Amino acid sequence: MFYQDKGTLNRAFYIVNILENLRILDYNYCMENKKLSEMTLEELWRLFPIVLTEHKSYWADWYIDEVSYLKSILPQNTEYYHIGSTAVKDIWAKPIVDILIAVNSNERLKSAASLLQERGYIIMSTSANRISLNKGYTENGFAEKVFHLHIRLKNDKDEIYFRDYLNAHADIAKEYEQLKLKLWKTYEHARDAYTAAKTEFVKKYTESAKQQLRKRPNFKDIKSYDEFVKYYWYLDELKAICKSLGLEYVGGKIELNNIIKAYFDGVTIAHKPRPKVKSTTNTLTLDTSLVECGFTFGPRFRDFYIQVTDDKNFKFTADMVATAKAVKANNDATFTLGDLLDVKLGKKTYAKYDNSSCQWNKFLKDFCADEANNIFPDKLTAASRFWALLRSSDLPKVYSREFIEHNKDNVKI
Repeated sequence: MFYQDKGTLNRAFYIVNILENLRILDYNYCMENKKLSEMTLEELWRLFPIVLTEHKSYWADWYIDEVSYLKSILPQNTEYYHIGSTAVKDIWAKPIVDILIAVNSNERLKSAASLLQERGYIIMSTSANRISLNKGYTENGFAEKVFHLHIRLKNDKDEIYFRDYLNAHADIAKEYEQLKLKLWKTYEHARDAYTAAKTEFVKKYTESAKQQLRKRPNFKDIKSYDEFVKYYWYLDELKAICKSLGLEYVGGKIELNNIIKAYFDGVTIAHKPRPKVKSTTNTLTLDTSLVECGFTFGPRFRDFYIQVTDDKNFKFTADMVATAKAVKANNDATFTLGDLLDVKLGKKTYAKYDNSSCQWNKFLKDFCADEANNIFPDKLTAASRFWALLRSSDLPKVYSREFIEHNKDNVKI
C-alpha cells in the first residue's frame, strides 16, 4: 500500500489541485492504469500541486455531512472538530476539509483507524499518538469532496487554538491568508517547503492563543463585550457562560456571541426549554416510520438492524446517512426503517452520498486525448474554461467535439 512508503511520499498525498472548485487533474501525470503506489514522487507532486481558492460556505456543510457519516462508524464518545483553513472564515484555503477526531486512548486511536480503513479511508501517516487518513484520492484524480482525518488523543488539539484565534482576530487571519498566497506559487509542487514556511507563523499564534487564555480575566471582571471577545471564543465556553447566566445556550458561535453582546448591552435573552423529541413508538419494525421513531445512527437502531438482518457486523452506509438526512429534512413520515434497509441493499434510492469521482476528471482526460485540441498551448487552462461553460449549461456534463467547436469563439484562453 502506498501509505507504507517513506514519510515524504505520505506527505505528498496532502496536495490538492483545485481551481474555483474544479479538481484539476494533470493528464500527463495521471496514467490510466498506474496506481498511486507506482507513481514516482515527482509524479505525485505534479498530480497534487498546491492550489488555493476563495473561502466557500459549503465547506461547513461538507464537514457536517462527513461527521454525520463518521458518527455511524465510530464510538459515541468520539469528539469531532473542523480544523484547518476551511474552518477559518473568509480566508483562502486548499479545498480539503480537515477533521480532527479526538479519542480517549491509543487503543481507541488504533481502533478508529481500523474502522475507517474498512470504510475506504486511506492511511497517510502514523506515529505513536497520531494517525492521519484521507478520503477522495483516486488513481483517476479527485473525488468531488476531499477530506483529511486526523485522529488524536483528546489532549492533543493545538489546531483548535489556532483556528479559533484566527476566527477571533480577523487581522491575523488575513495576515495568514497573505502568507499562504505568497507561498502558493513558489512552493506549488513542494508541499514540505510550503508547510515549513508556515510553521513559524502557526506556532507563534497558537502560543499567543494559549497565553491569552492563561492571562485572561474572569468573566465576572469583564466590563464590555469588546473586552470579552478578546479572551473568550471557544464554543464550549460560550455555552457554559450563557448557561451560567440563564441565557439561551443553544446555537452556534455567532448566535451565542450575539446573545452575550446583548447581555452586555443590558438585554437578557433567556433560555427557553425545548421539549425533547421522543419516539412515538417503543417497538421497532421494518414498517416503523423513520421520522416518528426519532431515528439516529446510535446503538438502538444498529441493534435493530442486526436483529432483522441476522448480521452481527451490520454497518450503516454513506447512502443511508444521506437518505436519513433527506427524509428528516422533508419530514417524510411515509419513509420506513425497512425503506432505509432497502437503501443499504441497493433496492431503493432516496438520496445519494456524493462520493463519485468528479465529472471534471473525465472531461479533462477526454479533452487532452483529442488531438484537435493541440491548437491550445495550455490544454489545462483551456479545458478548465470550457468545463466552466459546460458546467453552467443544461447539457450533459461529458466531453464532446461538437461542444468545443460550437463554443471555441466564446472562450478566452
